[in-house]
Amino acid sequence: MRQKRQFILSAVALLLLIMFYGWLIKSGQNLTTSSDRIIAISRLAGIIATAGVLLEFLIMSRAPFIENNFSLEEINEFHRYAGYAIVYSLIVHVVFVTVGYGALDHLSLWRQFWAFPGQFSGLLSALVGSAALIAAAAFSIKLIRNKIPYEIWYFIHIIVYGSIILTFSHQIDSGGDVSALPWMRAYWYFLFGLLFLLVAYYRFLRHILLSLYHGFRVEKIVPEANGIYSVYISGRRIQKYKYKAGQYAHWRLLGSKFFLQNHPFSFSSIPGSDHLRFTFKVSGDFTNKLSSVPIGTRLLVDGPRGSFVTEHSYDRRVLMIAGGIGVSPFIPLAVSLLKDNRDVTVLYSVVNDSDVVFGEEFEQLAKAYPSTFHLAIHVASQRGYITEATLLKFISQDKSEAIYTCGPPAMTISIIKQLKNIGVDDDQIITEQFSFA
Repeated sequence: MRQKRQFILSAVALLLLIMFYGWLIKSGQNLTTSSDRIIAISRLAGIIATAGVLLEFLIMSRAPFIENNFSLEEINEFHRYAGYAIVYSLIVHVVFVTVGYGALDHLSLWRQFWAFPGQFSGLLSALVGSAALIAAAAFSIKLIRNKIPYEIWYFIHIIVYGSIILTFSHQIDSGGDVSALPWMRAYWYFLFGLLFLLVAYYRFLRHILLSLYHGFRVEKIVPEANGIYSVYISGRRIQKYKYKAGQYAHWRLLGSKFFLQNHPFSFSSIPGSDHLRFTFKVSGDFTNKLSSVPIGTRLLVDGPRGSFVTEHSYDRRVLMIAGGIGVSPFIPLAVSLLKDNRDVTVLYSVVNDSDVVFGEEFEQLAKAYPSTFHLAIHVASQRGYITEATLLKFISQDKSEAIYTCGPPAMTISIIKQLKNIGVDDDQIITEQFSFA
């Protein structure tokens, strides 16, 4: 997996270098006057902004070579920083191009700004597109994001795709480093076309085609514990639906109450089973309705996604630390690892005894793998939160085991901090906090 990551990063770096090479041999060579230098900087900022947009397209396309080789935390982190780069570069581009051409044409900044639409093709559409990109970035700020409904946030990000089309025409027709070099023009067309195809297929078309092929329907809803339910999904040739233990999907139920919402849940079923299954806890309006969804409801399954998989670990011993509903991916993960002759211990933290789910399935694993599977239930209401002292009971002296952890964000952050405090290397800790994207 590390080699794949390095190859992907190297390929992306090469594509970016080609963009900057086009700027260097055109604008980068024409720096005789202050106006030339300011305009060259503005064009470089425009290329950086466009490169950021293309990178955003790539990392949010849900293409498997990205999803399966980078954790969602890494993807979201890069998404955030690429967003900052786009916004700041757009601002620099607008300011510097106005200053540069204003000095060149001996116009005030205000007069030069209003003169641009007559000087450059596609500028008005580019301004609209840029404004949409900046608005999307603003709505993605955590403080704002947490206060708006998911549907509005999703709609804003759909608009972003249209804004990118608006800015593309300006980049191709008026970007001095593109329009003056035929090979660069062809290169930009290639990049935009390729990434639009990736987004169109993996983000929109693929899960529709898969759902049509399999005919996914809600088969049954089974209570697992206090406020926790499992949704079983049936369909045609369901065993052929490919996903890995530990992955998740976005599930869109096509009933009238649900079709506008697209929620992420881990697969709690074992790959190759005669059904798909996800497990959820009632914790809001959507999940409260979900527990009573009509049997037979059709749905779209947008996945599989995520890199919380067995390929991250080649260690003989594996410790899994689950908190509450975070136990969902651990049944398929445990089965996969046990079949691979690993020693698996599950430390399962719940608030009360009544919160334990998959009790029978864990018991079956203990019977099938008596020497290599161990389950420890930690009841927080009786024993308090998991501490470093608790963790040390399950970790070997050489701390060589792979450690998977999944649960509420606050618990996961605390567990990771404690693991590092007792000397566990970052490379040994495997986690994933998925979110709307």
